[in-house]
Amino acid sequence: MNRRVLFLSAVPFFKGGAEKALISFLKNPDISQELVVPSEGALADSARALGFPVHVVDYGQVLNIRRPFKISSVFCVFRDAWVAARVIRKIARDGKFHYIHANGLKVHALACLAKLMGGVKIICHIHDIPATVQEKIFWFFVSKIADKIILVSRYCWYGATIPKNATIVINGIEIHNTALPLAHAQNTLRIGFIGRIHPNKGLHLLAQWLVELKKNNTIPFKLFVRGEAAAEQANYLAAIKQTMKDGGYYDDCVFEGRVEKYEDIYKNIDIVVMPSVVDEPFGLVAIESFERGVPCIAYPSGALPDIIQNGRNGYLCKTIPEFMAALTTLQNPEIYQSIRKQALKDVQALYSIDQLYKTLNSVYA
Repeated sequence: MNRRVLFLSAVPFFKGGAEKALISFLKNPDISQELVVPSEGALADSARALGFPVHVVDYGQVLNIRRPFKISSVFCVFRDAWVAARVIRKIARDGKFHYIHANGLKVHALACLAKLMGGVKIICHIHDIPATVQEKIFWFFVSKIADKIILVSRYCWYGATIPKNATIVINGIEIHNTALPLAHAQNTLRIGFIGRIHPNKGLHLLAQWLVELKKNNTIPFKLFVRGEAAAEQANYLAAIKQTMKDGGYYDDCVFEGRVEKYEDIYKNIDIVVMPSVVDEPFGLVAIESFERGVPCIAYPSGALPDIIQNGRNGYLCKTIPEFMAALTTLQNPEIYQSIRKQALKDVQALYSIDQLYKTLNSVYA
């Protein structure tokens, strides 16, 4: 195919699943690709380590835009956005790129401005679910300006039907395991929470569930929290820790911060819990846990019920009794192994990186 694609990242670091997915897109062997970032950081370092050229473009005040997105914020940063979009357009034209591939809300706006200046084609890859009327309006205008829209799941679009120029491309991961070694839950259940510490991700809900598990006292456990809280979530994190202390199990919790190496993220964990109370646009942690042989228990939000079939390859729980029942069931070694095997089969069949590249390349073509 030999398409040249200029990827835009909204942030310079690994904020969440969108940035992990972006590194996967960069590894596509069927295209020629380069990356634009707003500053030096972990994302640029990772791209260069993989051999991809990186352009640093100052986005200015655009970086201050936060969700929930307000259209008025665009006007406040328009000058900086216009300047950054001109630089991006020049890089795309000078490099003779076929597409600018924007990966994040901030750079969707920059890509759209570059398109309006003329001479470039853009693809906006949407990883978020619009939460407000203003975000839905922004999504609408993006769909009208972009040559192509990529949705990570159907839940990323607000209407009954997706736009004609939109394609659903579910995320994929590299499959390292072709078979799983025999394993079973330990006497002390090692529970993992993976990802950002944010109210949307529901760590507070898991903390409340574990209070009841401690009271029940039939399953000894230890909680590993592998992720960070942004500075503005300091009070949220403090409230969670207080819940743990009041529940009498704070000493059984380990806050490890961000874990960089993929092989270490799911290491020494028996079960991953995804208590996302706000709809998940996809659920990368779920398919990663499938691939690593770690059963996943998730709150049935957004796209998660499309990935996890309750009692088949994982468990969906909304209430404390459902959570307790899932943990009790997974204490059975035969059921534990059956769930792991089925989850691995599903990720191999549905979420491989090769399938992701095949779908992406059809969009580029």
